[in-house]
Amino acid sequence: MNMQLEKISAFRAELAIAETIEDIKYLETKSSAIAEIARKQKMGKSAQDEVGEFRVEIEKKKGAWLDEFYPSKAHSSSPMADDGIGFKESSNARLVKKESELVAQAIEELKQNKTKIVTPSAVAKSVRKKKRDINIKEKIKE
Repeated sequence: MNMQLEKISAFRAELAIAETIEDIKYLETKSSAIAEIARKQKMGKSAQDEVGEFRVEIEKKKGAWLDEFYPSKAHSSSPMADDGIGFKESSNARLVKKESELVAQAIEELKQNKTKIVTPSAVAKSVRKKKRDINIKEKIKE
């Protein structure tokens, strides 16, 4: 698995300079493959979580790219689809980029959980639930 984690290290450098959605998608595909290999080889949870955290970094980068190139959600879904990005994917990426504090909490909770692995979708789901809980508490205060 060390080799897989070394690859993640190299991918971090690639992610830092990734500028196009193609670059970001390419890294996303490679890191998803590594996550799948880690799962199939029954790697330890911490190693799988490390790969997952990197995948969340990619998600943030994708969110930043989307905010830059498709700032308005109103008219972006068809051109976004041309770039191979669906609405749910866009929504998750923007959420993960925007809510860094909640994302950090979600990652920590997933790491503490004995059965769940850190993945971009698990993090996005957790952040949505946290936001919902915060909104409910604020409404109760009012």
